[in-house]
Amino acid sequence: MGVMMAEPMEYLYIDVNMKGKRIRGESITYDDKLDLFREKTDEEKELEKQLADDGFDMNYIVNNSVANVKDKYRKGLIKWANHDPKHPYIEDKLMFSAAWLKLMVKGREVTDDKGKDIKL
Repeated sequence: MGVMMAEPMEYLYIDVNMKGKRIRGESITYDDKLDLFREKTDEEKELEKQLADDGFDMNYIVNNSVANVKDKYRKGLIKWANHDPKHPYIEDKLMFSAAWLKLMVKGREVTDDKGKDIKL
């Protein structure tokens, strides 16, 4: 039957056309206590270093909601994504940028093959 989770979860799905290419991805945020004991891959370590150089904390991004990431890294996201802070839809743009950042850090690509070639 499965296990009921008492902790809140956040499912993220992005479907966007960027520079003529359709990109779809998904990610989930929840408190994964077992993940603390897992060794990071070399790619994760490199990404963590790059993010740190840009002022982001990968662990915070992984373990917090899109809204919290947007609020904590507002100035960093504006700079990172080259947003105009006076744009009338800046909050929406920042939410998308925070979601995109979460997807980059811990997400997977979704394809038309109904998940057969999902890249983890």
